[in-house]
Amino acid sequence: AAGRFDVLLSPHHGSQSANTRDLSEWARPAYVIVSGGREKTISELKKIYSETAQIYSTRQHGAIVCQIDETGNLMVNPFRIDGQYTDTWEQ
Repeated sequence: AAGRFDVLLSPHHGSQSANTRDLSEWARPAYVIVSGGREKTISELKKIYSETAQIYSTRQHGAIVCQIDETGNLMVNPFRIDGQYTDTWEQ
């Protein structure tokens, strides 16, 4: 279950100095989105944020779509999964 935040936009492109254990414990996000980031950013962030947090980077996943439907359910969909484009944009 989500903690304080459903979605956290990772500070400073996912850098370890800006994404601290204190931030992780305070925010307890279900999703962490990184704008850009280095190749190993996601693996580094998985060590900082909860094991249950889904981590997406625009470098690896392309654009990330966050939507809330009419019943209040959050949907987070990346444009690419494993290098393949998804049909998120046709919804």
